[in-house]
Amino acid sequence: MSNAGSAASRPGTEEPPPLDFAACQQHIAEICALPSTGPTVGAEVEWLVVDSTDVGARPSVEDLQELFGTVDFPGGSRLTYEPGGQLELSGPPGCTALEAVDPIRADFAAVEQALASRGWGVDGRAYDDRRPARRVNGLARYGEMEKWFSEGGWSTAPQMMCNTAAVQVNVGCGPDPALTWKRANRMAAPLAAAFAASPDRDWASCRLKAWAGLDPSRTRSAFSTGNPVDDWTAYAMSAKAMLRQGADGIMRIPCGPSFAEWVEGVTLPDEPPTLADFDLHLSTLFPPVRLKGWIELRVFDLPSHNDWPVPVAVTAALLTGDELDGEESLLAPVNGVDWTEAARSGLNDADLRAAAQALIDAAISRLADEGNPLAAQVSAWAGRCL
Repeated sequence: MSNAGSAASRPGTEEPPPLDFAACQQHIAEICALPSTGPTVGAEVEWLVVDSTDVGARPSVEDLQELFGTVDFPGGSRLTYEPGGQLELSGPPGCTALEAVDPIRADFAAVEQALASRGWGVDGRAYDDRRPARRVNGLARYGEMEKWFSEGGWSTAPQMMCNTAAVQVNVGCGPDPALTWKRANRMAAPLAAAFAASPDRDWASCRLKAWAGLDPSRTRSAFSTGNPVDDWTAYAMSAKAMLRQGADGIMRIPCGPSFAEWVEGVTLPDEPPTLADFDLHLSTLFPPVRLKGWIELRVFDLPSHNDWPVPVAVTAALLTGDELDGEESLLAPVNGVDWTEAARSGLNDADLRAAAQALIDAAISRLADEGNPLAAQVSAWAGRCL
C-alpha cells in the first residue's frame, strides 16, 4: 500500500471545472504512461515488525516514529509506516537493479540496527498468521479505507492492510509504453506463482489471498486493450469511488458507485469530483500491474528479509531490455491466467511452473551476461524455491 494522496483540498481554493471522462483520460495521458529513454528501476520493500520478547505484540507507529526520527538512512530511502506498523523502504530509482537495490540494502541495515536497540526486529515473511490484524497507524486515509472496506463486506481488508509484506518493483515505461505494459501484464501470473511464499492448505500465497478477497473493481487486472492510457482510464472510471477530499480532510464515499457515476452525478450530485479527487482515487487502485508514470508490479510476496532483491533483479532483467526470444509463444500457455489463479495454485500448475522457470532462467542469463552480481543471488534463490 501507499501513503500517497493528493494534498489539494476544496476549502479556500478556487474550484476547477467539474471533471468529465475526457478530462480524466487527458490527465492519465499526461501523468501515467510516460515514455522513458533509458532503463529505470525502483523498489518498495515492506517488512513486518515484531517484538522479540512478545510474539503477539505490535509496536505502535508513534514508537516507531520516535525510534526512527534520528536515524540516518545513508542510501536515501524514504521510510513509511503501513497500517499494521509494517515498515516500507522506498529507495531512489536507479538505471540498473543493483543501483536500486544497494541503497535499500544500506538503509535496511540501519533499520535492523535501530529496531534491535528496542528489542524489536523484522519478520521475513509475507503474511503474518500469528497476530490478529490490528491497525496501529492512525492516518485518516487508512481509517477511512478500513471503514469503506468493512461497510462493503470486504472481510479480508484487515489482513491485507495490517498483516502482509511485499516487494513492489517499478520499471520505466520505456520508449514504447504499450509494449512494456503488455509484457508486464502477461508476465504477472507466472511471476506471482514463482514468488508465492506464504502458503496455507488452499493457497500458495496468503498475502495475495487477502487481496483476492477485496473489491475486485480495484484489484482485478487493468489490462484489456493493450493501450495503457485507454486501459488505465477505463479501469479508473469503472472502479468504485472510495475517498474524496472533504472540508476536514479525506472522507470516504458510501460504497457502491463507480468514479464514472460520480462524474455523472449519480452520487454526491452537489459535490462533483475535482482533479484532486481523481488523483486520490487513482492512489486507491491496486491491480497486479499499476500505471503511475512508470509501471509497478505488485505480485511479489516478500521472499525473505534477505532475498527481497531477487524480484527486483528478475523484473529489471526481464522488462528493461528487449523482448525474450520466443516470448509470446513461451507465455502463450498462461495467457489469460488471472493473478488469483496463480496465487492459489502457485507452481503446482504445470503451465505456470514452466513459464515461471523460463522467465527466471532468462533473467539469470541476462544478469550474468551483464556481469551483475545479483545473478548469483537469483540463481541461489531459484535453486531453493523453484
